[in-house]
Amino acid sequence: MKPFYNLTDEENNQLLLLPVYVSLQALNHGDNDNKTAREAAVRFAHTKTFSCDPLLIPFYREVDQNFAGSLESVLEQLPEDPAARKEVIEKKLQSIDKIVAKLNQPYKDV
Repeated sequence: MKPFYNLTDEENNQLLLLPVYVSLQALNHGDNDNKTAREAAVRFAHTKTFSCDPLLIPFYREVDQNFAGSLESVLEQLPEDPAARKEVIEKKLQSIDKIVAKLNQPYKDV
């Protein structure tokens, strides 16, 4: 599925990782090896499929399909050092923010 038709496939794929990186940013303040915290992040991401703005339901349903696997995959690629990990996450979020800026107005407002 391509949630946002005005974006390239790569941009859509990166945008789908936004909730993953936001979760990892939160996990980085604690013990990222904590399985309970990762499971809570997966459960929270799932709640977005029915608790978000209706405009974003298709997006969060797509995110939900691969969230747990994406979270683990990205986490494995991050540096062990919390400061270095934080820097990588913040750079990725800045990169994704540039993609968000390309979205049509209704999506920018929610």
